[in-house]
Amino acid sequence: MKKVLLATTVALALFTGCNEDKKPETQTEAPKTEVTKTVDAVKDEVKTATEETKDSIKETAEELQDKASEKIDEAKDSINETKEEVKDTIEDAKEAVNNHLNHEKK
Repeated sequence: MKKVLLATTVALALFTGCNEDKKPETQTEAPKTEVTKTVDAVKDEVKTATEETKDSIKETAEELQDKASEKIDEAKDSINETKEEVKDTIEDAKEAVNNHLNHEKK
């Protein structure tokens, strides 16, 4: 019985030791300067793109404002022309009515 226990213990110790793969622990440091440079480069690109976008939006807004002002002025001119035409038509109608009334009186 002692031999069986001893053999089992030795076998167990051998198999347990064989299964453990001991790998040396290696610590790798992240390349901090490369990451910092990359982050800074991305920040610069984003900043440049943001400024370009702001400028583009500002330019587009100014163009739209100019076009809107032109259309408003055109609409005002059209309204004034129509207003004058209506006034002339009313005057012509009044004159025609007066002529008709004067003609009937005679």
